[in-house]
Amino acid sequence: MTPPGDTTSGLLPTAPAVGATLHVDATVLRPLRDGTVSVYRGRTINSGATTEYDNTVTQSVSGTRLLDQASNDLGQGPATADPVVVANGRVTMNTSMPWTDGGPQNPFELVLLSSPVRLGERHVAIDKRYTDVGTDLDGDKLNDQMDVAIWTLVKSEDTIDLPQRSDVKAVRVDTEIRLRARYSSDGSTSDVVSATVSEWYAPGLGLVRRTLDLPGSIPRAQAEEVLVTMDALDTGLGYTPLQVQVGASGSPVAGQTLPEPRAAAAWDSHAVVATSIPGRRASEGLAFSQLDARGQVIKTAVFRSQDILEPGNAVVDVQLLATPDALLTVLSSSRGSRLLRLDTTGQTRLDAGSVALVSGPLEADYDRVLTTATVVGNTLWLAWIAPDGQNSQFEDLYTQFMRAFDLRGVPLGPVLRVATSTNPLGWRARRLDAAPEAGVLSFAEVEASSDAWQLAQARPTDQTLAPLVSLRPLPGTNGVCGTAGPYSGRMQVQALGSTSLLLCQTSFNHLGLADLGSQLTVPRDGSGRLSASSLLGADWTARGALVDLGASAQTLALGAEQSGRLFSWDTQDSRFYRLAELPLVAGQTDAAHVRTLARWSSLGAGPAYLMPMGNRVLVINRQTDGTLSTHIAWR
Repeated sequence: MTPPGDTTSGLLPTAPAVGATLHVDATVLRPLRDGTVSVYRGRTINSGATTEYDNTVTQSVSGTRLLDQASNDLGQGPATADPVVVANGRVTMNTSMPWTDGGPQNPFELVLLSSPVRLGERHVAIDKRYTDVGTDLDGDKLNDQMDVAIWTLVKSEDTIDLPQRSDVKAVRVDTEIRLRARYSSDGSTSDVVSATVSEWYAPGLGLVRRTLDLPGSIPRAQAEEVLVTMDALDTGLGYTPLQVQVGASGSPVAGQTLPEPRAAAAWDSHAVVATSIPGRRASEGLAFSQLDARGQVIKTAVFRSQDILEPGNAVVDVQLLATPDALLTVLSSSRGSRLLRLDTTGQTRLDAGSVALVSGPLEADYDRVLTTATVVGNTLWLAWIAPDGQNSQFEDLYTQFMRAFDLRGVPLGPVLRVATSTNPLGWRARRLDAAPEAGVLSFAEVEASSDAWQLAQARPTDQTLAPLVSLRPLPGTNGVCGTAGPYSGRMQVQALGSTSLLLCQTSFNHLGLADLGSQLTVPRDGSGRLSASSLLGADWTARGALVDLGASAQTLALGAEQSGRLFSWDTQDSRFYRLAELPLVAGQTDAAHVRTLARWSSLGAGPAYLMPMGNRVLVINRQTDGTLSTHIAWR
């Protein structure tokens, strides 16, 4: 093949006017992270038939050089992409292609992005007439000519919806290829053969969408890929694959599949989960596994019941409370409740045994919970329900009690009587919640069907009980928080500065939000009812499913089953689990700030604990086969 002359192809259109600057630095659109694994969902369209596929792309980085290895590139099978260089404010690719079937490869450099990234900016790779393409196309025994034009164009900045994140700002870059043969036999030309590859780049994420269009092919061929998940080890998008967890190497249960979680607690960079001992009855003891920030088991310790409880007793309820220096484990049965202190990895006892917190018979509440506990500063608060004699009609009475302890289990104040009922199932003391100025809060329902609740406030300074606050539905609603539909038994209080927020959920899956203020003696609207706004409507979750809640200091994680369409080309709804977050920041705790983090297939597993940790939410799952699995969702 002879070198091309100076003649241009005649196929290059007039350059558009250069517009606004979209990004000062182009390299933010193609981040270099060695080991990044991105999963794309795609579809090809040929002769009107659509075929869907998955494509897993693994990124290798050496210096400024990036290499992508695809498992199913544009649905055409495994492929290694041409190297991309990200340096000196530019993103370039050294590539090659033949101008004819079976012809020689022709190398060229493609400028994908250049700083600053400006709307309408074009980079021409080739605009030539090749006088000899090395192939006789018309059968006259002479090699023919080829007009070739290849360029990239910053087409637009678009807002696109990904399966895991909505309203993503991405820069669209089109790579255009135009070919036209010139035949030596009569000087005629072929039709122009064209191909367009459109790629969308988002800051910090890289390539989030790609389309291919070959309009001249017979039949016309098209393909589309969209980013589903990205795992860059310490950051990402969406979620990581779910993994069933086994006991840590070197532990008494090494390699054995861990049973479903019974309790969990999290710190900034790790968590501890309590399960039954693999292969043993639940009454025989507990296994405590330390999880790293990616949810992988790194240590496992086993504690037999006889080593942590009084003789003949077995654990029914387990609660884990994270403190800076210890893991507080509250172990409860119908005979009472005890405190076991472990180090923050859950592997070592800090005391010889456990300490009794409450002795005597306990009764389970509506949610079959025996005790609930929370930590406020250096105080452990415990709530429980116990038999409390009979009334004048000889009906058995049950009272909800609360008490404060130090972090070693030593009582700090008297036992507080919250309220009394003839029906232990009328109580829904699912948990205690703490807000710095509002104190410690507990919920009690007067009758299981009345939806008339009482809110107990324990003052943190002197361990006394404030007068009960009665909560009743707002006019025109059936829910305490102003939400529609009968109440499903889920309430949670979350601190927000000097005030508190009450979250409650109905059985029709509205999640309501009410501002309790720093004083609970008078509801906020002054009428004996809470004023509230609706956070999530019924369409957010599938009817009948509960919303899972998990909180850190400034974030509330919300998760639930949902039906919908994950991809723009879906024609039918599918079932998936949706995880979102709500900032616990003044002025932002409302429906407008609920942000989806991840959506994944809900078959085979259900989240038991949602634990915000830095830039991720650790999800601890209960498998349908009764085992433990974990994964993370990126924030």
